[in-house]
Amino acid sequence: TAALSGSLLYGARQGLDLNLRIAGDRFTLGARHIGAFDVALNVDRLPDAEMSIAASGRIEDLWLSPSLRFDALDGQVRNAPEGYNFAVHVQREHELRPTSLNILGAADFAADYPSGQIELDGTLLGEQVRSVQPVSWRLGDTPSIEASLAIFGGSIEARIAEQTRSPILTLAIQGVDLAPVLASAGISTQHVMVDGSGQFALFGADPAGQFDLTMEGPLPGLELPLAIDLTGRLRQGALRIEGAGDYGELRLAASATLPVKAEPEGIAHLDFTRPIQGQADLTGDLSDLRSLALAYGHDVGGKIDASATLSGSLGKPVMAAKAKLVDGAYEFGATSLRLVNLTLDAAY
Repeated sequence: TAALSGSLLYGARQGLDLNLRIAGDRFTLGARHIGAFDVALNVDRLPDAEMSIAASGRIEDLWLSPSLRFDALDGQVRNAPEGYNFAVHVQREHELRPTSLNILGAADFAADYPSGQIELDGTLLGEQVRSVQPVSWRLGDTPSIEASLAIFGGSIEARIAEQTRSPILTLAIQGVDLAPVLASAGISTQHVMVDGSGQFALFGADPAGQFDLTMEGPLPGLELPLAIDLTGRLRQGALRIEGAGDYGELRLAASATLPVKAEPEGIAHLDFTRPIQGQADLTGDLSDLRSLALAYGHDVGGKIDASATLSGSLGKPVMAAKAKLVDGAYEFGATSLRLVNLTLDAAY
């Protein structure tokens, strides 16, 4: 429920004085919801004076997803001669991954196209976040953005600039640790380092581009780190992603082709109705996973050859899998159960 209140005074002598306030206990939109909220708006204009517009508010218990939530969000917006200035503070108390992030910005609507700047400073999920320089943006026929962030122990640089009449997105990631993001989703790991770069032309009738990423980090319970190389190529209405990684004698290789819909007057996006294709293969010796199994009181071994396929569409995916195990071994220490020379042939 929400309560709306306010007042309005208007006249030739006193000018305009409008005050509105909306407050409530809870608002839900699908899986997202907010708790108590209180937002106020004031519009004031004295005779022969410029109009003053100011808004402020507080939202508590903000759930963006089941794994990403904040205790409170406070914000203020005020008009300025060139547009609007705003300030936002996001906060969450957490023993390991607290958030206290300040976002300051300005938006200019006086020119032909809106533009502005944004600055970030504080902590997000327990990690320092800072804009190395103000993030600048501009909308219009050829939108542009330039951002350089120090985030999660590394840096992310992104730029959208016009080249040959088509905006080009350039992205560079160096030494970024995704562990805080994974921890917020309930996946605990020491660190997952990401490095890479990419360049995309996502606007117009023929989107194209490519990216190359490397992810490396330890997995819970395993002795050695796992490194995965990812590449992506966008051309002729499809994004093809390939990845490969090794852990001891285990090797994982995967690929997927995802349909992309071009927007001649906008930005390309994934097509959830057209067919998709995907393939993943896992081969090698399961004994490389012994340290993980032993941590839970089990022991495993044997040669595995497993694969999975993905078909259907992004809106209605269909997955099939099969696995073959030879010379397998399994032991459950709590019961002294031990099986050896196992042969398994399964399909799903």
